[in-house]
Amino acid sequence: MGELTTHIYFASNTLARKISKMADDLFKPYGFSSSYAFLIMEINRTGGLSQKQVSNDFHLAPSTVTRFVDKLVKMGLVERKQQGAEMTLGLTKKGVETAKRLEDDLLILNGQLTDAYGEKYLETLNKMLLHGITLLDSES
Repeated sequence: MGELTTHIYFASNTLARKISKMADDLFKPYGFSSSYAFLIMEINRTGGLSQKQVSNDFHLAPSTVTRFVDKLVKMGLVERKQQGAEMTLGLTKKGVETAKRLEDDLLILNGQLTDAYGEKYLETLNKMLLHGITLLDSES
């Protein structure tokens, strides 16, 4: 491998693309990518989120979040609810059912990654990545 391929940017991006492809393949039958799946699961776990929270939590531009939400609303999975001055995202009945199936599929993905890398490696890698994100966020 050349010198550039050993750079953190190249290595992290390559790993992210490979894992994203695995997730996208797993969630393909739903008609959306893994980003949509994680958004649905997060709304389900929290009981509702504002689009601003989604933008912050997922590190996405507000326009990207709007596009994601519009698609999920059109699919009948997410609904927008007015709560005071803020618009909150919640799941429809169909969305809740889908979230449960997505959680089951996520366990399959975790199993595939554990088989490929080992449990201890995944745990350590995840902690390092989360720490790295926190460090970069604190610089912003």
